[in-house]
Amino acid sequence: MARSHNAFLRLAIQLARSQAGKRNGRPFGAVIVADGTVIGAAFNRVMLDKDPTAHAEIVALRRASKKVASPDLGGCIMYASCEPCPMCLSAIFWSGIREFYFGCTSKDAKRVGFGDEAAYAEVCATSHGRQIARHQRLSAEALGAMQAWKKQGGVP
Repeated sequence: MARSHNAFLRLAIQLARSQAGKRNGRPFGAVIVADGTVIGAAFNRVMLDKDPTAHAEIVALRRASKKVASPDLGGCIMYASCEPCPMCLSAIFWSGIREFYFGCTSKDAKRVGFGDEAAYAEVCATSHGRQIARHQRLSAEALGAMQAWKKQGGVP
């Protein structure tokens, strides 16, 4: 299986490399595999789509979920050219994927100008130590919407 893992990871790296030298390209690629078959593949589209969430991993997750007609990608494996950022790691977690392979580390990415440290720090900071101001309001009303959903049979 190691040969297959390397082959799928090379496909993710090839997607990242396909963006080299392109004006709006970013050197990140991702592939999602189910039972040995690619069900989602993408390169970073942040600048192309003008969408800060269009990281390669997120785009690949969207494509894979659409292909299987479900947000549940449990049992799939993610291959990414670079270690996923906090947003992508969260999305991988919520998709049900529990295994991924990556090429370079976030420290490697920092050396070429892409840094995740601020995002990791924000996620790990206490409420009082965050860069993004947070304000909770109307909690009873918001909770009421969730309770109504659950009362009507909603299932997470």
